[in-house]
Amino acid sequence: MIWLFPFKAIARGILFITATVLSLGARLDSSTGDNNNTGNRTRLKESVQKPMSSNGRKTIPRDKTTPKARTLREELRQVTHERLLNAAKELLEKKNAESITVDQIAKHAGTNRTTFYLHFEDKTDIAFKIRARYRSGDIQTISRYLSDPDGISKADISNWIRHRARFFSKHREIIKLGTESLNKRPDHVRQFLDQTRDILNTAFAGFLSRFGNEEQDLVLAELLLCSVMLNRYLYMTVIQDLKMPFKKAPDAMVNIWFNLLTRRPDRKRKPK
Repeated sequence: MIWLFPFKAIARGILFITATVLSLGARLDSSTGDNNNTGNRTRLKESVQKPMSSNGRKTIPRDKTTPKARTLREELRQVTHERLLNAAKELLEKKNAESITVDQIAKHAGTNRTTFYLHFEDKTDIAFKIRARYRSGDIQTISRYLSDPDGISKADISNWIRHRARFFSKHREIIKLGTESLNKRPDHVRQFLDQTRDILNTAFAGFLSRFGNEEQDLVLAELLLCSVMLNRYLYMTVIQDLKMPFKKAPDAMVNIWFNLLTRRPDRKRKPK
């Protein structure tokens, strides 16, 4: 029986090694499982935090500093707005303002009455906005006729006023309705005055720069009042076709503007 001893020892050794390996394998499996669970929980947390698109792909958050693009609905609204303005302009240049209806403007624009009132209050409102678009040309007109304050003559001013009169005559119906809106809506009056002030500030920038701060404000106010007076004068004589009681009224208007535009800074005031 002595010869069997080595085999028994070898068998016990094999059993011990097998048990050890199995024990280590179980521990490794347990550790790997814990790591996998932790990884799954982390990935789940990340997937919840990151926004997902409808197709399951992760979306990139939009930079808040990037300007928001207009939506298709906003684009279509702007297109409709422009079509209504153009339609009203075309009709007012061909027909009498009193004969044009909101329905006609809407139909000419390819839309309906309800859509018109989503953009404008009435005919006078749309006419005022059309007139505002022409005002950018006022700066060019002033620069054309009154570009050199040091060399302005009464003839230059007279030619400028005649040009303004032709403009009023060409766009008679638009100006007529636009002026009605000024009588109805105080907010339009404020917009008109603000637009006029900005135009004068730009067109007469060189002339105004010769004055000090305090005097410059005074001269700008005088320019604004003269502009309002000129618009009213042209409205009465061109749009309403009224005959002024004074034959020298055109000459008087020229003199008022000439005296203002040839004005020199007050030496007693501090320069700018």
